[in-house]
Amino acid sequence: MPRTNSHRETFIGRHDQMRALFQALDDTMGEPDVRCVVSGGSGIGRTALLGAFTRACRARGSAALELSCSPPDGGQAPVLADGLLARLAARSLGGVSFGPQWERSHVRGFGGATEIGGWTPAATRAARSADGHVGGPAPGRSADVSAGAGGSATEPGPGLSAASIHAAVRVVSCKAPFVLTLDDADRAGPALLESVRRVREACAGLPLLLVLTVRSGQSPRAPLELADAMYGARRLTLDGLSPRESGELLHARSGHRPGAEFSAACHRLTGGNPFLLAELGAQLRGTDGLPDPAELDHAAVPVAAEVLLGRVARADPHAVRLAQALAVVGRADAPLLAQVSGLGLVETLNGLDLLVRTGLVTDTEEPVLRHPLLARTFRESMTQMARNAAHLTAALHLHEHHAPAERVARHLSASTVAQNADWSAEVMMRAAASARDAGHDDTARRYLELVAETASGAQRRQSVLELADHHLRHGPGGTETVVAMLHRTDDDALRGGLLGRLSRALTAADPSGGGTEPPHSVAAALRGTAFEGWDRLHLLLSRLPELPAAAAAELFDDLPARLRPGAPDGGSPLLAASRAFAAYYRNLADDDPRTSAAWARAALRCPPEDLDIHPLASTAALAVLVDGGQRAEAAGHLERLGGQVAQGVAEDPGLAWVRAQLAFAEGDLPAARGLLAVSLEALGVADPAGRGWGALVRVAATGLLANVLLTRGERAEAQLLLQRDDRSGPLPADGWSQDVLLARARLWAVNGDLAAARRSLAALRALHRTAGLRAAGTASWRVHGVELLARTGLTSEARTLTEEQLRFARLTGSDLELGRARRALARVCDPASAEQHLRAAVALLEPLPAAMDLAAALADLGAVRAAGGHREDAVAVLTRAVRLAERCGAGDLALRVRQQILAASGDTARYTPLRGVLSLTPREREILVDALHGLTNKRISARRDITSRTVELHLSSAYRKLGISGRGDFGTVFRVPGLWALLTDPPPADHHAERRAPGSAAAAGTSVPAEDPLRVRP
Repeated sequence: MPRTNSHRETFIGRHDQMRALFQALDDTMGEPDVRCVVSGGSGIGRTALLGAFTRACRARGSAALELSCSPPDGGQAPVLADGLLARLAARSLGGVSFGPQWERSHVRGFGGATEIGGWTPAATRAARSADGHVGGPAPGRSADVSAGAGGSATEPGPGLSAASIHAAVRVVSCKAPFVLTLDDADRAGPALLESVRRVREACAGLPLLLVLTVRSGQSPRAPLELADAMYGARRLTLDGLSPRESGELLHARSGHRPGAEFSAACHRLTGGNPFLLAELGAQLRGTDGLPDPAELDHAAVPVAAEVLLGRVARADPHAVRLAQALAVVGRADAPLLAQVSGLGLVETLNGLDLLVRTGLVTDTEEPVLRHPLLARTFRESMTQMARNAAHLTAALHLHEHHAPAERVARHLSASTVAQNADWSAEVMMRAAASARDAGHDDTARRYLELVAETASGAQRRQSVLELADHHLRHGPGGTETVVAMLHRTDDDALRGGLLGRLSRALTAADPSGGGTEPPHSVAAALRGTAFEGWDRLHLLLSRLPELPAAAAAELFDDLPARLRPGAPDGGSPLLAASRAFAAYYRNLADDDPRTSAAWARAALRCPPEDLDIHPLASTAALAVLVDGGQRAEAAGHLERLGGQVAQGVAEDPGLAWVRAQLAFAEGDLPAARGLLAVSLEALGVADPAGRGWGALVRVAATGLLANVLLTRGERAEAQLLLQRDDRSGPLPADGWSQDVLLARARLWAVNGDLAAARRSLAALRALHRTAGLRAAGTASWRVHGVELLARTGLTSEARTLTEEQLRFARLTGSDLELGRARRALARVCDPASAEQHLRAAVALLEPLPAAMDLAAALADLGAVRAAGGHREDAVAVLTRAVRLAERCGAGDLALRVRQQILAASGDTARYTPLRGVLSLTPREREILVDALHGLTNKRISARRDITSRTVELHLSSAYRKLGISGRGDFGTVFRVPGLWALLTDPPPADHHAERRAPGSAAAAGTSVPAEDPLRVRP
């Protein structure tokens, strides 16, 4: 196919190379024999650079002669002479035409003589110095020299001497340097290169710039004259364009302006190669718009493959086979490439050397094609059978050389040819995984079926379970297929895994979330096995979300007798799941956490495959231990059930939710945020309709994530999350919804709408009553509940929760829960006792990995110390609190503590709301808090036993100090973290900045950051 010149029409970038060439052009005025060599791989834009440079030179007044050596013939020596005389005539005769052949300035593919010659008499006369006049006719002579009296324009004449060449170049360079370019010089013949050398020698001392381009990977058999021309020349190497320049070239070639993401994707695929970019842009021209960047992974440019492979083939036909082999196998060493391409090792190395020198392949021990777009294009230029042969040859070679199983499997899975059982089970399992990841589910199924038929033990078990997953994912009949697998197996471990998958499928199939009844054939398949009665257990568990927590817990009292009448209690694998759910629902309803923890431990001591018979059994048992403060114990079980805790990622969404609870307890809010996002994403993939038990975990994970976001200070994200949850339907009326209702209340509160916060808290308390939930609630409730109740004016409820929380903490024996309870107690007790409780809380929390709870306790302690007039100590404690809060990502707490530092130090001049809160009188504080709680002026006057007029006066004074006009501005002012705490807590003693004692810690700036104190550090 003829070479496309689309890349010549648009010139983008290359600013450094253009500057270097123009510097060389300027240097010709003072240096002899200035030469530049421009090198680069195929399609890198050498010719385009030469064209742009010569056009710019002409615009500056320089004469330029462009020679091209494609195809190689060595026959452009006469063209060089004709071009010189054409330039000479144009300069000396005022633009008189010497005919089309002489005027050609960009000449390609001429044959002819190999010596300088073929000059017409008129041209010879023009080149000679006649009567002292160089380069033109003698005075009185005619200017028509195209076919003078001495002969025709094509009549050969005497050879051009060095003096004549010197004279011609002197004329054309009289005003600006003369530019001679030789494109693809590595393909020039000896005659042309000798002509160029003669011109260089003849023009010594004249301003002549010679620019040559050579392809990277030039043949080692190039003429010696080329080495002479390149010796001592200035070198310029062209690489790929930048992502921004790639986008500009795409815009020019396609007519569409690409975004940054699309430009970056094209740059990644092409390596910034202008030729590939131009061809890709040409494919996109005329389309309605640019595709999604992800779709570029399937793009190919056949024209580019044909052109580039054609160039390589002319140098070495074997290199084409190597390029295709590399496109199929990817990164590979020379022996593997020799095997796949069918070449000898020496031929392979020589071909790779050419591909490396042309810039198509990396120069490494295991080379790879530089441009992913070319790799895909080369693959598509092969037939499917050729690709299959290459993949299978690679698999055999790697297998024989004991390569890792995943490398062998990748090639097996890429072949469309059905395999036999000659491969190891490990290789076929990995091949199935590779095929599944690539979306080739049928290929994956074939490999799994081979393993299931030939392997034994754990490998067979795993293949059957993956086959079950495949059938359940793909269309109707999956449930019946899994039941048939149950009939065929006598492996209890495999039965447990199959039953777990069947349970998940049946649960998700029921839009109500309760689960459908198992097929009657399940009972027959399990009769006489250890899992007999599973169908009755499944139906029982499907009822649990509909029952109050206390009623659900009672169902497990005599469960073993109802599942398997007459059978002994011990030894049944069904007991593991039943104990796990018994633990979870007892933990929700029973105020004594020791009972639920005992049930959870009993469940977790069972083999993991016993817990697998229900998708949430492990999650339920682990959640009980985490909720009771038994973090180390829960982490140990997580490591056994779901991999190393430190990895931070669990494939199972329920286990990810449990790990997030662990991270929350340890104060690692970024980790908790990431794990919850993993859980919600996995739930969306596994159960996109949001049904069954997965919907319950989604509600719980959403609630915890919303609370984490609020604690981090990310209110907008929390609001969007809760709005999406509202659109998904009503909340389930059970313990899974507690954190969602708490997050709603917190969001209303931080936005300054305390009345709406009270309504959300009322809904949460109603849920506790109707579902029979314990008062201590979830971990998030125990961290934020008392403070939130007190803030919304529900002081009696706050005291009740404190008592329940303290009782719960004592029963668990957890220092973390005891620390939380002592901090809550400080919120509702008298100021004299508050400091004692907070110091006890700090002492309990300090040895633990619980940075967030410790930071909150220190913040409360600092506020109490400031209220008692201990300014210097308060600032020190608060500074430690803010550092801890920032370290664990608690941005909301950090900003609130910084407000308290400002208040304690008296540095409030720049912050009007903060200064206004601190300047309120005690009576103004009381009345303002009543107004914030939604009380009318009339109700406030009755409550405080004062007149309505007095209420109005106090509120007007408070509004003036806060810089607001009325109740409608409450949300604007009190959504700032820390202001509410400063309003309701006792004000710091002697808070006015002007009253600070000289030399005090506050006056000296002790512990007050130099930058904006309200900025939370990242």
